Amino acid sequence: FRERPRLGFVAVLALALVVVVSAVSLYGVGTVFASNVRFEQASRAAQVDGNLDKSVQYIDAANALNPEDRYYRLATLTHLARMNAAVNTATAANRDDAQKIFQTELGAAVESGLTAAKLNPSDYRNWQAVGTAYQSVVPLNIQGAYESAVASFNRAAVLNNQMPALPLARAQMEVSRSNNDAARTYVEQAIALKEDYNPALLLLAQVELTSGNLK
Repeated sequence: FRERPRLGFVAVLALALVVVVSAVSLYGVGTVFASNVRFEQASRAAQVDGNLDKSVQYIDAANALNPEDRYYRLATLTHLARMNAAVNTATAANRDDAQKIFQTELGAAVESGLTAAKLNPSDYRNWQAVGTAYQSVVPLNIQGAYESAVASFNRAAVLNNQMPALPLARAQMEVSRSNNDAARTYVEQAIALKEDYNPALLLLAQVELTSGNLK
């Protein structure tokens, strides 16, 4: 290189580029790995330990490193679980606090689902997550919840029309609205997709019972 300075300059430049590319690649791989670790910790905290608060912390950490739609889907379910926990533990003494938690967690669940759908609009599971968030409050007659849930489940069904959980969700919403005829239609669609789908069979039995069709 001393005898040929031009070649030395090119060699140093090439080595510098290799170092930069290697450093960037290592950082990218490390970030993805670290975010996956946080995601696994979030799943374990929610499903094994039952620690929803810790799960949300891990999910937030994973998304801060490398946001992915599957992380936000888990966030949707975790926020809904925290919302339900606030409702189930509410008393007359802490009613106002429970209501604030309910509103905060519902908003976070919807926002997480919408973010997942924005990151990957072609995955039906993301629209299903949005629909699930809205579906959770349909029995409370919150304005716009039913329409938003229907629109989200319809988007999911367009992307995957073989998933029995989607018409089942529609049937469950109709049951909560005391619309047994529509519920029967949707639950039969779910059974047509999967004949041994127990949640749909049980819901159909419930619909028939409430309709007086005991036989």
